[in-house]
Amino acid sequence: MPHVPNAHGVYVDCEHVVMARALQTGAAILDLAEADDGTWRLGFTLKTRSPGSSSGARVNGYRYDTREQSLARGVEIARGFCQRVLAGKHLYAQATVHAEAREMLKQIDEAYPPVGTQLTMF
Repeated sequence: MPHVPNAHGVYVDCEHVVMARALQTGAAILDLAEADDGTWRLGFTLKTRSPGSSSGARVNGYRYDTREQSLARGVEIARGFCQRVLAGKHLYAQATVHAEAREMLKQIDEAYPPVGTQLTMF
């Protein structure tokens, strides 16, 4: 069933996928919305104690053919955010920020293993 955007073209009432939570403020949350044309939109909230990034699922946002494609892209975005924090690409190099990013990355990798690391059954 398609989600309905608000007057500003943002899907507020959509599926929220909590990928990771860490310490007091760390979070990686995806917003997945099915548009009326059957395609999917992706939004996200990624934050640690200091740096953060957020973008709601929007009508004019990137389109994905399936929910799985939008979820996979969200995982890539969240993983990249955590890796940039750990690599010092943000001005905030506090130990707590790195601890949050490490914990979030661990939770993301456990729930959504990076490509090439999944076990294969023969």
